[in-house]
Amino acid sequence: MVSMRKWLLLGLAATVLAAPADPAGGQLKIQPRTSPPAETSPAAPAAPAAAPAAAEKKAAADARREAADLPVQFRKKKGDDAARKALVDRAIELGPAAAGGLLAAVQAELAPLQARYRQAFYKEAQAGVRAKLKDSRPQDVENLRQKILATVKRTDLTKEMVVQDADPALKELREKLLLEPEGVLSGAEALRKMRDEAAALAQHAQRLADALPAPPAGKPGEAPAPPRFEAAIRAEEEIAVLAVIAPDDRARKTLADNLPLEPKIQPEEARGLRFLNQVRLLAGLQPCQLDTRLCEAARDHSKDMVEKNFFAHESPVAGKRLPWDRAKNFGTSAAAENIANGQESGADTIMQWWHSPGHLKNMMDSHGRAGLGKHQKTWTLMLGG
Repeated sequence: MVSMRKWLLLGLAATVLAAPADPAGGQLKIQPRTSPPAETSPAAPAAPAAAPAAAEKKAAADARREAADLPVQFRKKKGDDAARKALVDRAIELGPAAAGGLLAAVQAELAPLQARYRQAFYKEAQAGVRAKLKDSRPQDVENLRQKILATVKRTDLTKEMVVQDADPALKELREKLLLEPEGVLSGAEALRKMRDEAAALAQHAQRLADALPAPPAGKPGEAPAPPRFEAAIRAEEEIAVLAVIAPDDRARKTLADNLPLEPKIQPEEARGLRFLNQVRLLAGLQPCQLDTRLCEAARDHSKDMVEKNFFAHESPVAGKRLPWDRAKNFGTSAAAENIANGQESGADTIMQWWHSPGHLKNMMDSHGRAGLGKHQKTWTLMLGG
């Protein structure tokens, strides 16, 4: 843990496939003639070229008409997933133009369905939390939050105090306020049916996208490809569950703004930051905005620590000595930093810091931005105003 006011060197105990290549063309060999032929025969009449060309032209026109009709047929086959799958197969067989046209139609149907699902899921989650709280008073939740914050603010804070006082309060708040996505879907038949319908459409869209020619290769370090449907919808569900316990519109906006930024960082980094915000919200704090530049700076420091065999806030790499230097290199700023190693998951790393007093104070301070960076099992969390 390191902060602007006092930094310390600490060790922790704590969519797409490439288009098929064209077949190689034949090679015409012309042999030199050393003497005139003994005999010559009258030239045979040339075969008419117009017939094959006309047939090819007609076949191409028929394929274009069929491709143009595929979106119409897809809409007509709503509810018949086997028929829709056959149409997707045919579009892929006809080529990129047909696949791209049908993909646009599938996405046009999927987008509003996902929007309706998000709204319905949020309402179901709200109802679920209200049901969990029916036997609790608002003051019970507030008392648990104050217990966590009072523990964190202690100047003599120790790991034992965190375990004795903050851990039980956090556990009880989870039991009172949090729902797992599966818990929201459980018993909500109409909601699950909507999700399954969206998943089927997304599968068709992904197959069509995978059949399109690959775009030009991006620069090293550019954003990874968007997550597949299941990962994307689960992220939306987890954000919706957090939005239910958010204290105000400002917090809900931060959570909503974070969601489209998550695909720009590593999946486990995104899950770790989501978990950090879960802990902050349970304690009654505002969530942190996801700062992708802080993620880059944090990931770069984690990579340096692994590759250059050191574990410290002060880096031996020129131009990267302190956290503030590293943040500036990526066009942002930082006020605090945590480092850790040994964990695979972001959530486990957050809990590793939770049980380390200085790192816990960093995570629960009044920071507005956060970036988490992972390289192998080494982690850096950078926090800013």
